[in-house]
Amino acid sequence: MAFAACSMISACHPWSQCKVVHFVRHAEAESNAAAHQFPRDSAGYLAAYADEQYFDSVLSEKGQAQCAELQLEVQGLQYEAVVCSPLRRTLQTASLAFTDRSVPWLAVESAREFSEGHARPCDHRRAKSAQAAGFGFVDFRQVPEGEDSFAARKESPEDVDSRCRQLLALLAEMPQKSIAVVSHTGFLSRLFAHHLAWGSKAAFRNAELRSVVLCFEVKPPDSTLTPEPIWQAP
Repeated sequence: MAFAACSMISACHPWSQCKVVHFVRHAEAESNAAAHQFPRDSAGYLAAYADEQYFDSVLSEKGQAQCAELQLEVQGLQYEAVVCSPLRRTLQTASLAFTDRSVPWLAVESAREFSEGHARPCDHRRAKSAQAAGFGFVDFRQVPEGEDSFAARKESPEDVDSRCRQLLALLAEMPQKSIAVVSHTGFLSRLFAHHLAWGSKAAFRNAELRSVVLCFEVKPPDSTLTPEPIWQAP
């Protein structure tokens, strides 16, 4: 039996190279609730996502209830920092689920949604100053000033891969060993499927939590390569 158990070990790395990362997709937003009343990619579905009333969409009532459930789920988790997309639905989800304000909170553009060129109002954000005013405990210094043009630009899969590498590099460079990341389904699905070699279905449900162990390769000090995780496990 001992030999059988040992055969199940897939990797062994120094703890100094490893981090625990809690990835979360935001809870249901009002834009999600409106679009999901219709079949996916139908005229009604696309019209709901194109509706300006859902600009930088906030959470729906169901989404807020999902956050209450998520808060119970994360109560026993250790996290020393929170990293999130600078959109309202991710900021709300993070602030409702992760309640420790004594740890660093960081908003980063690299964790934004992969909108695939749709330029949906829900994927645009308010001005940096407005977001910072609503979430005063979050560090917005990595979010650009001025009018948001991020979602108006059609990203290629290669562009999203670059953002995935940026986020992984940030996680590798942070001194904290346990980090929560709150983002979006398109971005997280790409990250898990193409950068984390996730063996199961990559797509995230609203308010879904996946805690993984990432082990980052140690690069030479003068290396220009972006750190990549070399192992992860649920």
